[in-house]
Amino acid sequence: MIRRTLVSTFLFGTFLSSQSFASGNTLHVFMSDTAVDLLKSEDLRKLLLSERDAYRSGTLFPDALYQSSQHSRGEFTHWQGFHNSYLSHILAKCSKGSLTQSGDCRKLFAHFMGTVSHTIGDVNFDRYFVTEVAKRHFRGSNGKAQTYTDFKLEFLATWDWGRGAVFWANFVPTNELAAAYRKAGIAIPPEEINGSAFKLYLLIAVAVKLGSPVMYFVAKREAPWAAENYYSARGGVRDSAEKIAQVWDNFWVALHSGVTTPRFYRKGGWPNFEYGFR
Repeated sequence: MIRRTLVSTFLFGTFLSSQSFASGNTLHVFMSDTAVDLLKSEDLRKLLLSERDAYRSGTLFPDALYQSSQHSRGEFTHWQGFHNSYLSHILAKCSKGSLTQSGDCRKLFAHFMGTVSHTIGDVNFDRYFVTEVAKRHFRGSNGKAQTYTDFKLEFLATWDWGRGAVFWANFVPTNELAAAYRKAGIAIPPEEINGSAFKLYLLIAVAVKLGSPVMYFVAKREAPWAAENYYSARGGVRDSAEKIAQVWDNFWVALHSGVTTPRFYRKGGWPNFEYGFR
């Protein structure tokens, strides 16, 4: 019992001191899971349901390299440079027909779609929900609102929506990711990719669950409107999941019907980014 308590304390303390607290990844995976249920494409839904571990791990991955020594690598992984390079690498390795067949290609594509979900979720959540929380609770400070929503809402969702009972095996296609980064002109050692991804997975899969009983009521008291509306408000979990599902569906159609490969783009500045593909 003493050993278990010490381990729990260590993990939660590591979580609190880590950059990963600013990731909101419990909500990100919640958004991805909800988006899968909202998909119009039956083929894409079946693909993702068959590869839950992969798309959930992909949903976490953009924040993984914030755990590394170079913060800029995590930032790069959120945007079009990474998505275009990763997709190009996948399509060089896998035919489009193989993406729906069991095996490495299907798993790799599901991981990629998780990374896209993370970015779409960030853009919609920050633009609409974070800014509303800033107005209602933090005197218009988007930065303070983001710190609250990315950190404290993790604990609320864990209990309110049973996310504490959601587990998955961490899937990190280390060599494929390293190749995608090289294609973009960035050399990242595979062991750094793997170690950073595992650290984030451990923090989200274990530390958030351990910390929720401690932090739940603190989070509710600090920002009552945010605590009551993070699922249903504009920019919240449900709204962001709808945007993710829409992008996933449209991307799936574009990927299979177009002559050219879709390419992602970003416009504007935070918190009013626009992100999509053409």
